[in-house]
Amino acid sequence: MMALDALRQVAPQRRKATDSKRQIFHGKLLDRIVEPHNLRRAFNKVRTNHGAAGVDRISLAAFEQNLERELASLRRRLLSQERYQPPPVRRVDIEKSDGGSRPLGIPTVGDRVVQQATLQVVGPIFERVFSDCFYGFRPGRGAKAALSQVRKQIAQGDHWIAEFDIEGFFDNLSHGRLLRWFAKFVDDPEVVGLVRRWLKAGVVTEDGIRRSVATGTPQGGIISPLLANVYLHRLDQEATKAGLRFVRYADDFVVTANRRWKARRADQMIRELLADIGLSLNDDKSGVRNLYRDEVEFLGFCFYAGRFLRPRRRAIASFKNQVRYLTRRTRGVSL
Repeated sequence: MMALDALRQVAPQRRKATDSKRQIFHGKLLDRIVEPHNLRRAFNKVRTNHGAAGVDRISLAAFEQNLERELASLRRRLLSQERYQPPPVRRVDIEKSDGGSRPLGIPTVGDRVVQQATLQVVGPIFERVFSDCFYGFRPGRGAKAALSQVRKQIAQGDHWIAEFDIEGFFDNLSHGRLLRWFAKFVDDPEVVGLVRRWLKAGVVTEDGIRRSVATGTPQGGIISPLLANVYLHRLDQEATKAGLRFVRYADDFVVTANRRWKARRADQMIRELLADIGLSLNDDKSGVRNLYRDEVEFLGFCFYAGRFLRPRRRAIASFKNQVRYLTRRTRGVSL
């Protein structure tokens, strides 16, 4: 932990200033979550995002046919002494371009409404304390902004990049750590308990087998990106305190530097910090690179030759294959 300890001493005054931003938010947040207009707004958002049915096989259209009754039922269950019990997510495997697969969890429509209603209330709380260095799943930010920031740092002379890819990030989050960090900012036991029940809801596989989960948060849940950002909030803070030129989007992040030793020191620090919170890196996709010698991939694009940016080769090949398929001679459609 020598590198991590040394970098923590770089700017003690900045650490104090950053920590002073942390606030505890009191109040009956659950009451705000279950307000009828908040639930209806949540459903409108869920409807806009479309999505398949969950384990109960109730589609968006079927849910909307009995909307008032369904929303009233969610409100009643959320406020009952027995507490709302989230159903397990329906797990499907999505094929990846590299030949592997990615597990996706599909909550029921009703549970997606509850997750969205919760996000609408607690999301702004975290926006007040989150660091400026990350761009994923935040209002007014996104992948383009993250890429733009990296390009700006490269233009300022940063030709060394430490890139990182967390191994099985969404599957390996510690529930205990996540709930402790979540509760530091959301001082409402009912909402913390609701998040705990989401984490423990389990999954139903494609062959109909229900499985419990001890770690992780399912990809596909509306609340999952927020929980992931809460889990990595300490990483953002430590990188900012150490003065690293750090840019993160979800579990993909890079550090740019104008000297190799700075990039290597950042690489060592972040590896130690991730190990301290129970995560590890995919070494095939992580390491220190030089932009004039190596191509660096970030968010589907390649940085190369110090100043150029282009889609990664796999994305270009996929695009060409789609064009060939759509314009094949046997399709019988005029160009």
